[in-house]
Amino acid sequence: MLRLRSATKVKSQKLEEDGEEEEEDTDYRETSLASRLMTAGMQMVVGMGYSVTVSAVKLMMEKVYTHLFNQKDITEAIRLGRRELFMQKERKAYFSKTIDLEDWLLPVVYTTGKTAISS
Repeated sequence: MLRLRSATKVKSQKLEEDGEEEEEDTDYRETSLASRLMTAGMQMVVGMGYSVTVSAVKLMMEKVYTHLFNQKDITEAIRLGRRELFMQKERKAYFSKTIDLEDWLLPVVYTTGKTAISS
């Protein structure tokens, strides 16, 4: 299992003869790091559909790891992590403010099928 600290997008660019960068629009279109990791052979990657708050990631990952250590299946642990985001909507925002967000739907799971995590 691989966990990254931030959601990252990878954009392929071509350097033209005059030194200007031009975006390729053939097979090198913009793609998420999660899909690149899947192409490289990862069994499962959890990414975020959009930017999320640090407090949301912290809450979800705490729940996911708690359930994994309690011998839950990875897909069930992720589901329960998303459920916790749904149940606790308050997130820390800028300037020490808190806001309610519906960000439980942002975690996206890419999988090739049954994921085996050995203990």
